[in-house]
Amino acid sequence: MRIGVNANYFSKLSTGIGVVTLEFMRALAKTPEGRAHEWIWYHEGEVPLGHWPDNWQFKKVMTWWRRDDVPHRYFWERFALSNAIERDRCDVFFSLYQSATVLPKSIRHVMLVHDLIPKRFPEYLQNFRQRLHYRAILGAIQAVNRIVTPSQATKHDLELFLRIPRVNIVVVPLGIGKPFQTLLPIAERDTILGRYGLEPGYLYHGGGLELRKNTALLLRAYAKLVHSTDRSLVPPLVISGTVHAENNPLATPVRTLIAELNIESQVRLLGWVPETDLPALYQGASVFVYPSRYEGFGLPVLEAFASGTPVISTVAGSLAELVHDAARIITPDDSDALARAILDLSTNEGQRLVLRTKGKEQAATYSWSRFTKTLLSALLQ
Repeated sequence: MRIGVNANYFSKLSTGIGVVTLEFMRALAKTPEGRAHEWIWYHEGEVPLGHWPDNWQFKKVMTWWRRDDVPHRYFWERFALSNAIERDRCDVFFSLYQSATVLPKSIRHVMLVHDLIPKRFPEYLQNFRQRLHYRAILGAIQAVNRIVTPSQATKHDLELFLRIPRVNIVVVPLGIGKPFQTLLPIAERDTILGRYGLEPGYLYHGGGLELRKNTALLLRAYAKLVHSTDRSLVPPLVISGTVHAENNPLATPVRTLIAELNIESQVRLLGWVPETDLPALYQGASVFVYPSRYEGFGLPVLEAFASGTPVISTVAGSLAELVHDAARIITPDDSDALARAILDLSTNEGQRLVLRTKGKEQAATYSWSRFTKTLLSALLQ
């Protein structure tokens, strides 16, 4: 069987889709199915390093519109990629993310739909081009043979917004990488932290600085603690993730907020951090804070759980499925409750120990091998 895969994000490991793509490839390479069928991986960027099976082909597909913007993604997904799949006569095609790709009925199409965020947050579609592209994506979702989604929350959104029959949707939770499940030697951890000028014991916030991640709530709650509590009781706050331009309407203006709240001396902005350094950042933190307003899955929370880091979070979107009683829960609009939760956990080693244990137990139920095995059943049936 010839199986094509949209693997265009494997060169974008700063994104959740990029992480999912590479982890799926690594897990698939170890399976009998990964070595038995003919796999064609379609992409634009560079092929990731690795010992990939001999029966895998990597095909670079280009489009006449080269600028990296919305029209480029639309033309690549809808025309360049679709034409390549038909030319190669794939029997099955797997889209690793929701895209505008539409295929003839002779090719079985399975699509991994991570979320329907623009249906929940219309402000993500800022102009006509984005709206046109997303309309094409929704049409493609409705045309596929089978939908795979990482959470019951996204399945619910597919049923609610697109009227997709539930029998056409398979929920396949994502996995957690081994580096997050492995406790680093203290010397190695501290060496990595030292490169960022950090010492263990800080509060950590990562996973992106989009508005829905609610970083602004965290900064306001943290400022309340800094200005009303003995500073010796309030750990420094460390934030990783690309700091977007201040005029980006979908991103938190973190630099401006930090200055306005007068907490510059207590907050460290690391910018983008490579995947290889993230386990050390989690393991060096006393608490991971993730007050998101909505998630299609919530991989950063799972990474913190696996790292043995206590978590403060919400139960918005899919987070309810992840956290159960393994995290301290706050509502995504209550900065006072978040401030209290931060202070409580920061000063109570007993509470942190309980959450470390529960978090590790929760994380142990997620794996990329399980994700891949379940996914293959949906792909090949």
